[in-house]
Amino acid sequence: MVAFGALLVAAAANSRCGGCYNHAGAVVVVPATSCLMLWGGQSATDDTVCSTPQLSGWNNCTQALTLPAFSPSGSPVVVAPGSRIAYPVGGMKGPGVTVTVAGGTATYTIAAMLNTASLTITIPVH
Repeated sequence: MVAFGALLVAAAANSRCGGCYNHAGAVVVVPATSCLMLWGGQSATDDTVCSTPQLSGWNNCTQALTLPAFSPSGSPVVVAPGSRIAYPVGGMKGPGVTVTVAGGTATYTIAAMLNTASLTITIPVH
């Protein structure tokens, strides 16, 4: 019973692993476009990141948004006009998503296309 109690204490001490303790900064799109409503946290009003970040929001543009494939052998993710965006960026294995870490902030950079225009979408997570 003592060993079980020690195991519970150890698990509680490590509860930050994969938990909801990071926060996403504002998602930046370059060049700026007002028709994409994007966030990196749980919702537009909750910047909490659980485990790994996800690009979420709505494509309110009149053109499709194309995001990189989830793996090198996969197909790009196409988000139709008027559709919801749910795109996990943590642990991406394909080209088009880069992660840089500096000063306690991980910055996820996504190379995307809006119709034929190139976009850079950036999500800072701290």
